[in-house]
Amino acid sequence: MINVRASQFKLVLIFAITLAVALGVYVVWVIVEFNSDHAFSESQFLSKYTERAISRYRVSSASFAALPEAELTTLLGSNRINVAFSYAQLQSRFPFVPAERKFKLHTAKAILVNYQGLLRTPNYLLVLPTPVAAGKVFYSYLWVDGRTKDVNLNFRILEKIQPAIFVTLISIFLLIIVELFHISNMNTNINHFAGWASQLSAGVRSPPIPEFSSSKFNYMAFTIDKNLSGISQMLEQEQSFAKFTSHELRTPIAVLSANMEVLELIMKDLSPQERKVLKNMESAVSDMKYQMEALLWLSREGEAVVDCATCVVSEFITKAIQDNAYLTEEKNIVTHLVGSDNGGSIKTNPVFLQIVLNNLLRNAYQNTEEGTVNIELTQNSLVIENIAAFPMPNKNSSGFGIGLVLVDKLVHKLDIDYHVEKLPNGRRVHLTF
Repeated sequence: MINVRASQFKLVLIFAITLAVALGVYVVWVIVEFNSDHAFSESQFLSKYTERAISRYRVSSASFAALPEAELTTLLGSNRINVAFSYAQLQSRFPFVPAERKFKLHTAKAILVNYQGLLRTPNYLLVLPTPVAAGKVFYSYLWVDGRTKDVNLNFRILEKIQPAIFVTLISIFLLIIVELFHISNMNTNINHFAGWASQLSAGVRSPPIPEFSSSKFNYMAFTIDKNLSGISQMLEQEQSFAKFTSHELRTPIAVLSANMEVLELIMKDLSPQERKVLKNMESAVSDMKYQMEALLWLSREGEAVVDCATCVVSEFITKAIQDNAYLTEEKNIVTHLVGSDNGGSIKTNPVFLQIVLNNLLRNAYQNTEEGTVNIELTQNSLVIENIAAFPMPNKNSSGFGIGLVLVDKLVHKLDIDYHVEKLPNGRRVHLTF
């Protein structure tokens, strides 16, 4: 679609430039032709004037010779058209005239004085050298400037280029109409496309592809629908795998949990150390059971949180500390819990909240060989911070392979704000309820 719009823009731009150049050439040609015709007409007028002036001079040459130059000028012409009886006299009146040798007898020469712009006739001087007697040349001249030329000349130029002005206005109007049509058509397609695209969602059957007036939009819609169908199919397979895996793992976990309860009843004479190991095993199996429940729930896309209850966060964090205490047995870790008496409450699923806190605390313990784990609890937030006495090498410590990934998905589902900050020798997790 972008290539089509670019091509259309190029065509419009080329057309506009071509039109502008053509109109410019036409206007220049009309004005040059007008000025040439005007100069030719004026030269014809000067030629006829020269014949009459020389005839008068020849008839009364003695009388004209006795008159001063000012009177001769008045008798023979005006400021606009007149006769100079020598080149020196012509040069005294018009110092800008070229050298005498550049004039040709019986040929009018136009001398440009001042260029007034494209839409105005220039100021110029027409000079016609005419021999009167042996060795004597008269220089008749016609002066065309703002003071002497026809005031209607500039309007006549505008009249000449009226067709060009009309064609320009019509062309601009047509270009605007064409572009408005393209813009309207594009807006219609974009709105139609946006309305269809807003209904698309991964894992949901796509609505039928509408018919657009542009083939490029049809191609884009087909490509998006095809790719989204592939993504939806892959998501469906992943969700099915997670769902089936969770169901399959439920049975062995349930069997393992039941057998451990039976084992505890049978072996009542266990030593404290053996009973501690059994308790750790029971805690791990219970935690794994909850993890499977969470995975099964997350695999059902779009399902709302169920079995919500008012959960006192301090009680859940205390249980999380107890459940993960075995991770600190052979380590030099000190746990500081601040604000346990002032902790707030949240209405959510208690199992999922416990899973989140267990995984966060497990990750803190697993990534600290020696140091402190600080837990700060307020009315609407919880901060878990682990600071190691020395840096630990990077390793995967997500807990059952899914711990922190599961936390990230669960807090999103539970509508809990989750922020992680990396520290030089640890990290800080901030939960806002």
